[in-house]
Amino acid sequence: MSSTPLISVLMPVYNAGNYLVEAVESIIKQTYTNLEIIIINDGSTDGCLETIADIKDQRIRVLHQDNQGKAAALNHAFEHLKGDYFVIQDADDSSYPERIEQQLACMQQHPELAAVYIRHDLILGDKQFAPNFAQINAKECKVLIDAFKIPAHDATGMYKLSLIDGMRFDKSLRIGQGVDFVLRVGEKHPIMCLGACLYTYRINYNSTIRQDVNKNNLSVNIIREKACERRGLDFELFRVTFAKPSTVFKHRGGDTHIIPHCMESVMSLKDRHQWMQALSVGWQCCLLHPLDVYYYKPLIYALIPNKLIDKYRECKNNR
Repeated sequence: MSSTPLISVLMPVYNAGNYLVEAVESIIKQTYTNLEIIIINDGSTDGCLETIADIKDQRIRVLHQDNQGKAAALNHAFEHLKGDYFVIQDADDSSYPERIEQQLACMQQHPELAAVYIRHDLILGDKQFAPNFAQINAKECKVLIDAFKIPAHDATGMYKLSLIDGMRFDKSLRIGQGVDFVLRVGEKHPIMCLGACLYTYRINYNSTIRQDVNKNNLSVNIIREKACERRGLDFELFRVTFAKPSTVFKHRGGDTHIIPHCMESVMSLKDRHQWMQALSVGWQCCLLHPLDVYYYKPLIYALIPNKLIDKYRECKNNR
């Protein structure tokens, strides 16, 4: 394989609005340049493709399909990609310039890996915050996969085609198809997560996941049931029971992933001795909803030693 292999960047797009320009430009500006950029228009109706009409780059190809969901869009791209590796770029997120270069370097250094993931920060409105830098090695990733957990945000992966060729996204899943894909890859092959924050995930309150928490919770159990069937396990032993959404703090359904991510960000920053940044992340979470004590958890994490937090988590898991 060439030392500068072709990397396919798959970007499924459905009504991405003005965010699409930033997503595309973040890929065009990658320090690694041997790319093909495949944009899959999944039946968008908001004219977002017109916002990138002036971007002239011979590496870009645009595919069109009727709206069938993200999984179908990615599978459509598989029919056209030519790369040795592929990455996914969500149309409302962005990648740091070194993303692809660093992921490829890791995969070339560890040819046994089927996928390498990266850490991400968040953007909420016009505020970008909460970077994470915790590395997860292949052994630790296997422990997470066995526990039905994924090591990083699913859109941050780089995959080696020769190892996962033939594996496709589950079109029956309109929510959680990326999580399901990561679990299936991790069940069969070694994967790892770099301790580098190279992706920005946009918190979009208009997304399906945040509009309907019950659907999101249902998808968790659907994905687990599929995994149990593959692994020969009794799903009833691993079914997740969710608390009813708060009727007092209605925003909590939309913020499901923010607070846990911020707590991990705080711990990661403290490990790097970036104490003030850790406190800043905690404080910014408080400002999201100052009257809800749940949003003070990252700030508490910023004030408590990580060893004490790890001990608490260990005791909680052993109950």
